[in-house]
Amino acid sequence: MPFFRRHATGLTIACVAALAVALSVLPLPEWARPFPDLVSRPRETALAALLRRSERPPEANPGLPQTGPGADAEAEETAEATEAPPATEGAPVPISKGPLEPSAEEGTTVTSRPAGDPGPLELRSMATLGTPAVLRARELEAIAARIGARHVPVEDQCTGLTGAAAKGCAPALLPFFQALEANRRGERPGPVRIIHLGDSLIASDHITDVVRERLEVRHGSGGKGFLFVDRPTQFSGRTVRTGKASTGWTLVKLTDQTKPSEVLGYSGVNFSTSGRTESTEYDVSGATFAEVFFLTQPKGGIVEVHADGNLLGRLLTKFPKPEAAFAKFRFPLGTRKLLLTAKGGEVQLYGVAVETGGQGIVYDSIGIPGATAKILLRADETAFRQQLQHRNPALVVVMLGGNEAYEFSRGWTKPEEARQSFDDLMARVKTAVPGAACLLMSPLDAGTRTMGGKIALRGGTREMARVIRDAAFDSGCAYWDIWSAMGGKGALQRWDSARLMNADLVHPKGAGGDVLGHLFDVALTSAFLRWLGPSQMLDPTGLEDLSGRALNRTFGALRSLEQAHAGRVAVMQLGASHTAAHYFTDQVRKRLADRFGGAGRGFVAAGKASPRLTEGGVSRELEGAWEVPDALSGPSRSAHWGLTGVRAEGGPGALLRMVFCTACEDSGGRAEFQVHYLEEPGMGRLEVRLDGQLMASVPEGDQPVHRVAARVLSFETDGYARTLEVKNGGGGPIAVFGASAEKLQPGIVYDSLGLPGSTGCTIAGYDQVTLQAQLAARRPDLYVLFYGTNESLSEHLDEEKMQGCYDTLFTTLRRAAPQADCLVLGPTDRMEQLPHGWIETASTDKVVAMLRRIARQRGCAFWSPRAAMGGPGAIDRWLEHDPPLANADHVHLSPEGYRLLADALADDVMSTYAATGALASLPAPRGTPGTRVAGGGVEAER
Repeated sequence: MPFFRRHATGLTIACVAALAVALSVLPLPEWARPFPDLVSRPRETALAALLRRSERPPEANPGLPQTGPGADAEAEETAEATEAPPATEGAPVPISKGPLEPSAEEGTTVTSRPAGDPGPLELRSMATLGTPAVLRARELEAIAARIGARHVPVEDQCTGLTGAAAKGCAPALLPFFQALEANRRGERPGPVRIIHLGDSLIASDHITDVVRERLEVRHGSGGKGFLFVDRPTQFSGRTVRTGKASTGWTLVKLTDQTKPSEVLGYSGVNFSTSGRTESTEYDVSGATFAEVFFLTQPKGGIVEVHADGNLLGRLLTKFPKPEAAFAKFRFPLGTRKLLLTAKGGEVQLYGVAVETGGQGIVYDSIGIPGATAKILLRADETAFRQQLQHRNPALVVVMLGGNEAYEFSRGWTKPEEARQSFDDLMARVKTAVPGAACLLMSPLDAGTRTMGGKIALRGGTREMARVIRDAAFDSGCAYWDIWSAMGGKGALQRWDSARLMNADLVHPKGAGGDVLGHLFDVALTSAFLRWLGPSQMLDPTGLEDLSGRALNRTFGALRSLEQAHAGRVAVMQLGASHTAAHYFTDQVRKRLADRFGGAGRGFVAAGKASPRLTEGGVSRELEGAWEVPDALSGPSRSAHWGLTGVRAEGGPGALLRMVFCTACEDSGGRAEFQVHYLEEPGMGRLEVRLDGQLMASVPEGDQPVHRVAARVLSFETDGYARTLEVKNGGGGPIAVFGASAEKLQPGIVYDSLGLPGSTGCTIAGYDQVTLQAQLAARRPDLYVLFYGTNESLSEHLDEEKMQGCYDTLFTTLRRAAPQADCLVLGPTDRMEQLPHGWIETASTDKVVAMLRRIARQRGCAFWSPRAAMGGPGAIDRWLEHDPPLANADHVHLSPEGYRLLADALADDVMSTYAATGALASLPAPRGTPGTRVAGGGVEAER
């Protein structure tokens, strides 16, 4: 007896194991055998079921549906088993080399590209996300590259066609593309709805949430869309697409049925209560209404609808005939919580659809663990049709096949049977919403682990992919091969080694789902951009250079800096408040200087002290009697302005002091200083000193001045860390435009020349001779023009006047520096406030088109800040970012926002330069949206 007491636990386990083994080999139904594979693979199956791999503990993942009835079936091992490399934290993951050869085995006839080496369309698709979101996209792209994932294009019946056949072929996703474009133009009355049907791979929203978020960034959000009452399977999955329900609801789902159900519709689940009071609560922040999806029935009860605790109404579900029905409830402004309470009879709910009532994307994720096409056909055909029609989607995505592949590998189904189920399902979808586009996906790669640590791949995956691809094309749908996107043959081993798969080797972990969502989003958006075409892109992403030569001189100079450490590259950015804020130009200067070397701060306008100059290593102050007029508020009698549209006018004894290199260590060497001033009759004596030493005094002697002209004093000296003083030594007033300092060494000089509130016509209104003299003194290699944000506010943009202003300005720019390159920046996204809320400024689209056309006319490159921000409406999302990337005025950005936008420009310039063969790789972006910046938004600063 002592022996049995000491070993009671071990003996119990042994007895249970023996019983399980005995039951498994007896002639019982398969469902009753604990280890059904024991008959065919006794040793491996028993050990796999009883032992744990202690070296790879499964990570907790609340998004992974549990195994059991209704869950995706566990993978079938095949004769071909491969060794899974041990998962070592931080260990490199092998990357598949070379492109996949198109073949029937791989199920794709399109050319894929390795992740980490995206093509132009894939790059553009990521760039359209805007600066904050694109940083996350790059992280996922890097993960995808490490595991050998690929960018696989969407296929349809037009794939592979050439010539006239291709030109006359309408892509399968055309209705979806047209809806997106109508949404962008403001011509679509409601949102662009997408319904994504699938199994457990999307039930917890790990793949679809990435796609939803990306599409909302690009096209706006129309609301959360359809939400279940509770999770579609008990005790599994996340609750991000559900309400917060009480515990007494009865759940019925398609996977529980063996024949068509009279109560289940397209959502595949139904939540009911028979007289007991049950409730569910939703977060509806930002929404304006919700539609309750319910079933009418003779014994129906009522549903009380509360918004933030206040009763909105009562929904009666008692009707003679059981039918799928809908009821809309509008919310008071600012509603945050919606509560549904069922009572007083039998109530059957499917869920609610929550929307904003405006344009944008609504993405319904309808995932039923264990689902197959055959199982979805168990839904009541009338309810399925009515509910799908009511949602009125522009695109239906079907992501099934994993459970079919498992059943096929078991011999439980045949390819022709699965094909018939997919044909019938898509026929039902097309009948319900004939105007919607549709897309089907292949199954993911999956497998199981043998006791030797090998991964045995699930049989039937590629066979089922071919079935689904054929069904897609025959139904007029698009097709996406997610198996090839994972990396094709051997992908499962790499994903598992990278800890992106759960222990069941069927479901990706959260990070793995993010990668798959990233790859699908890039494929879907690339297909849209391909259809849209470059000529139709109002806001082109990246650096647009139609001539291919716009920045050749600048790139050549950069190459000299990089290879020979020789030369000077001078950039002059002229603009409005975005330039005058200095945060944008300081960051671009820093990025370029970090790569190619810095040659000093460049030009600084005369003016009052400003903390904005600190980052550039400059301080500035005025002493004595000064006035600082500018081209917008100054006297109309004079158009003689400095490079920033200002001049400082000082009386006798007035002193302007600028200190350069305030926070740097002077490396010695020679430096050049310039003082820009206005020579005019009656002026006082202008005295220039460096560290107290008199460098110049004008006018010279007693010679009178007879005309007005811009003058530039230039002198070289030892050392860059100097204090420059300009003093009125007596007589009349003096007018100073500013001063510059730069090191006489190879590197970048970047002049920041901004006047808040100005436009291209403002600078065209300066005295052009005065402007030209100062431009020529700076010897620019590249002009950057950053106007347009203020022009966009004009309700009736005078395009002819705007064209004339830029003609005048470019004439002056070319005369001052005939060989200089030019880069035109469009406006940032901007909104104006009306009584009913914030809307896009009236003429932004016109200004973008105008500036883009002017850039082409003048042989300049073009870059759209609005596109880099994420397109129309982006300023709102930048404001909502934590920390805020924009100011509450919906015009200016926060300091961190300006830096992120500057990083986007620097990245695009660098990548274009890299394409010329000068760089081996693109530098990583320096901006970090997670960094909290004190001070909030930025107002205009000169």
